[in-house]
Parts: sequence; structure tokens; C-alpha cells
Amino acid sequence: MKGRAALVGYVEERSGLAFAGVQLPRMTEALEESAARRGQVADAAYQAVLEQDETAFDELMDALTVPETHFFREASAVALLQEVALPAVAQGRPAGGIGVWCVGCASGEEAYTVAMAASEVELGDQVRILGTDVSPRALAKAERAVYGRWSLRGVDEDRRRLFVADGPRYRVSESIRGQVRFRVMNLLAGPPGRFEIVLCRNMLIYFTAEAVQRAAAVLHAALRPGGWLFTGASDPLLTVPGLDRVATPHGVAYRRAADAPAGPPVAQAGANRSTALPRRAIPEGARAPMPVPHPPRSPARIPSVEEGARGEEAPAGAERANGHDPLDALGWYVTAAVHLEAGRPADAVAAARAALFLHPGLSGAAALLHHARRALAGPR
Repeated sequence: MKGRAALVGYVEERSGLAFAGVQLPRMTEALEESAARRGQVADAAYQAVLEQDETAFDELMDALTVPETHFFREASAVALLQEVALPAVAQGRPAGGIGVWCVGCASGEEAYTVAMAASEVELGDQVRILGTDVSPRALAKAERAVYGRWSLRGVDEDRRRLFVADGPRYRVSESIRGQVRFRVMNLLAGPPGRFEIVLCRNMLIYFTAEAVQRAAAVLHAALRPGGWLFTGASDPLLTVPGLDRVATPHGVAYRRAADAPAGPPVAQAGANRSTALPRRAIPEGARAPMPVPHPPRSPARIPSVEEGARGEEAPAGAERANGHDPLDALGWYVTAAVHLEAGRPADAVAAARAALFLHPGLSGAAALLHHARRALAGPR
């Protein structure tokens, strides 16, 4: 394997990201631009730079990973955390408090949301949160904890008290910041500790099949017995012995059985490493892999966006759409259309990506993803 194929294979193996499907043009462009900034034209020469220079690889990860996040994203996920997972683990009164790992936390909104959600159910003083990501630039922003109004688009007036106005921007309050720590690390490098709750949402869909399996093993290993794992609606299903799928009023989650076996060994990627950001130190810990989705059935007819839900009926339509087989690309297409029409572009993006992951040639799904992204970008 030579040239571009070797370079892409190296980046996929080291990062777990898949250069495939609808993401291929964007990722290829990011790769070429990053190589050019390093003064490299030949793929083999740029691969040599990546192998020897950690900063160069970090810069490439910044270019390849485009975070789409905001505070209190997806009310059902927050409700699942507050009404199911946090009360369940708090009953066991874990020594050292409730450990939470936010994988792929990007610029920190999700990690801080967990701290805020815990404070609302009077468990804030018991929760300690570790946010990790492969992008040093994103985590630098997370450490600053200062955000624009667009990041707060999911925050109602009552929750604004958790922020301090900083000119036209908002700073996360010190009481919340004190519960959250950040670390630069790759999920596939292995677990950073053991936790009562792990969140790895809307991330695995970007992974290669082999990386998903490795990641599933890491996530399982990161959970203490009885611990909870949240993935995104668009992520592949996990099949790890001792990790049970649990249906709740707020969606499906995973829970590690109290007497679960240790699970498969976690493969360590030799080139990966974990780097703590200087301001905060974190204890060492754990992670786990996932299954390859079955080929979706080919739909005889693709419904139009207009056949989704409109206006006030959109939430009910979304519930019906989300009841589909999670490996059915057509179901994800309809779900994306419902979310877009209901004014939930972030959810529409996730669902459209799921449809394209399962069926890259699905007619109309790429266009739907494009429109959802434009709606998500909105006014900055």
C-alpha cells in the first residue's frame, strides 16, 4: 500500500476516523490542506511528518474533527441523565463521588452540561467529570469556558444563572467549572479510569468498523459495575458481553451488569497517547469496542422532506420515526426530515448521517444532510 492509500490507512488506524461515505470529500480536503500547511505535497512525506511530530498530528485532528455541539443539547438525553442514571448510581453512594467521562467532548459544552444537570438534581457536589477529545484547540476553548450566544441556544432563562455575562459572551460559573477537567486523548488509546457514567454520543458513526469494535471494548472497560453508558441515536448498536441495553422513558442506554465479566481485552494503539492539559490533573482509567451494522434493506420508495412532520405535530412525528429499526437507513432518513421540519437541525444532522452511514447511496439523504447543516450553522 503506497501513497494516498497508505496515508489514509495510517490516519484511520491512529484516529479511528473513517474516510468514507458523505464525509470523504470534506476529510480528503482537510487532509490535503493540512499537508500543504506543513509544506508537504507527497503523501508519503506528510505521513512521515505525522509519525514524527505530535503537533502536526494534533493540527490534522483539528481539521478533521468539526464539533457540532451546544449546551443542553437534546432534552431527552438530559432527562435520562437526571431522572435515571444519576439517581441510580447515587443510591450506591460510590466512594470518591460519581465519576463521569465525556468522550469526544469537543469545546466542552457537553461536559459542563453534565455538571449543570447534576447541580439541578442536587448531586453537583458528588459529580466529578472528565472531558476528553483528540483536538487540543477544542479543549483549549473548553478550558477557557467562555461561549457565544450560539452555544447557549439550548439554554432557557432559568439556566442562564449558571453563566456569568462576559461582554457579549458568557462564562461558565466557577462552581460548575470546578467539577470538570479536560484531557487530550484518543478514545482508542485506552480508558482514562473507571466511571459510573460514560457519554460517547454521536461519535462512533464516524469510526471505521474495526475502530468501533475497539471503542466498544474501551467503553465497557471504563464502566464500573452498574455503570451507565450513553451513545447517540445515530451511533451503531453495541454488543459487548455484560453490557445490557436498557429501555427508559427517555430513550435507550446501556448498563454494565453488576456481576459482568471483565470483557474483552482493550487493544492499545501504540501511536496514540494521552496528554493532560496543564491546569488540571486527572486519574488514569478505561475504554471499549462495537459491532458492524447489518446492510440496510433497500427502500422501494424514498419519502420527501415534505412528507415528514410539520409545525406542532413534529414532536409526535419524531417519536414515531425514532421507533424504527436502528439499522434501517430509510427510518433514519425520515427521522432526519422530521427533525429538520421541526426546527431541530442538530438532531437532523445526526439522523441524516446515520442514514448515509448505513446506506451511502440513499437518494436524497445527502441533500437532506446539506440542508440540515445549513440550518444548524444559522446566524453566528
